[in-house]
Amino acid sequence: MSIQEHLATVTQSATGHKPETIASIRAKFASMSLSRLISRMERSPDFGYDDEEVELAERLLRKGQEWCWSRDVFHPRVLVTPLAEALTSATFGIVSVEGDDIALLRYAPPAVAVPEVLRVERYGCAQFLLSVARAQGLALVVDGSLIKRLRALRIADKPIPAELYVDVADAVTKLVRADVTFGSPAAAGVASVA
Repeated sequence: MSIQEHLATVTQSATGHKPETIASIRAKFASMSLSRLISRMERSPDFGYDDEEVELAERLLRKGQEWCWSRDVFHPRVLVTPLAEALTSATFGIVSVEGDDIALLRYAPPAVAVPEVLRVERYGCAQFLLSVARAQGLALVVDGSLIKRLRALRIADKPIPAELYVDVADAVTKLVRADVTFGSPAAAGVASVA
């Protein structure tokens, strides 16, 4: 099944929130356009956009898209991209034991010498990405501690920070021992490495 076909089959909440919470948030922003919702998020103080973030993720996932903040520290903007983009360039993923957190990483030495974090997601969106990653045969490592640390850093489309080199190297070592070949997305198709 292709990523696009899998996207078309998703009917559950993108963010994993309770249906009554989603209904309440959806009602709150029902008359607001997507561009106005994004503008509202961009003008909100740090972390003052929780409901808007849930609504944006819900709307975009239904369209096969996702969002992230731009790298501009002084004037951050919401960037909308195709959801499949992170999945097609990822070479492996790190997931929590429960499967409610996922980080998609790219590592393709020598071109990409340091693993890069592409996306870190939680709850329903993570479960959705995990199901697509499994369907695509993406190599996965189960490491709850590492995924929590990656999520806490709130990074995307950046190399892993130096303080996580050893932990990510351990994850890569598990994949190497499982005979995963790096260099192209989903090269080995390992379902899961514990």
